[in-house]
Amino acid sequence: MYRKLPPMAALRAFEAAAELMSFKAAAAQLHRTPSAISHQIRGLEEEMGTALFHREPHGLRLTDAGREYFRAVHEALDALGEATSRVRQGHGERTVTISLFPSFAVRWLIPRLNDFREQYPDFEIELVSSVRRVDFDSGVIDAAIRFGQGDWAGLRCDPLMLEERFPVCSPALAAGPPALRTVSDLSATILLHNGAHPGEWGEWLAEAGVTGLPAERGPVFDASNEVLAAAANGMGVALGRTPLVESDLAAGRLVEPFAQRIRSPGRYWLVAPTATADRPPLQALRTWLAVQGQRGAS
Repeated sequence: MYRKLPPMAALRAFEAAAELMSFKAAAAQLHRTPSAISHQIRGLEEEMGTALFHREPHGLRLTDAGREYFRAVHEALDALGEATSRVRQGHGERTVTISLFPSFAVRWLIPRLNDFREQYPDFEIELVSSVRRVDFDSGVIDAAIRFGQGDWAGLRCDPLMLEERFPVCSPALAAGPPALRTVSDLSATILLHNGAHPGEWGEWLAEAGVTGLPAERGPVFDASNEVLAAAANGMGVALGRTPLVESDLAAGRLVEPFAQRIRSPGRYWLVAPTATADRPPLQALRTWLAVQGQRGAS
């Protein structure tokens, strides 16, 4: 039977706000911004066709409809959580669900998964490709691979690998004419831009000490997979990031025309809630990823 229900995120935002009587407190609990919570609840009210809160100068107060809906939502989410726990008890003992960026999944992790299965045949990895911040409270995601400083509160953060950025292109484009021999030769070719990292060419050139090059020219692609595919097909020069270009460099689809590399300020991390970070399948994944990261750095 098809049921037209509001988005789960909106229901969880409403439940938290109704329990805490504060958008700000609900945002802190759900690791979101107060404006995001307010926006989700406003959308929920528009979908329901009625106000769920009285927004008063000194705080929130549930409307009659809000109190009725809160009881129903709270009971439904409790039931869903209990059912999820029961189902996952058997399955979850050997499975770890991990969230990661699509480019990292396709270009680094997936080609290595057979090695994990060979070394840890009793465990399974389920992948969820997403660029969104992980909502660990939902109980759906066990861990995530993310890039940054590793200072996320309430999470165990295990370092995986560093990242370096450097120009990459097809072998034919590097050979020319005109040949790419020094970074200044980039003025004679097309720069390919990653929409997920706006302004990165300007930053890279500045850190490399190169001036006078128009860094903003050239086409923009949605994400790493697209811009690196364009570079491999000879459309121009992209900024490659370890570990995302390792396989393309090894296979000769991409080459590194210059020796100049710039280290990114962050690194890749395996993150997981501290309360569940020691589950056996997650421990196995952590150990395996540490070895894989060392191989990539060598």
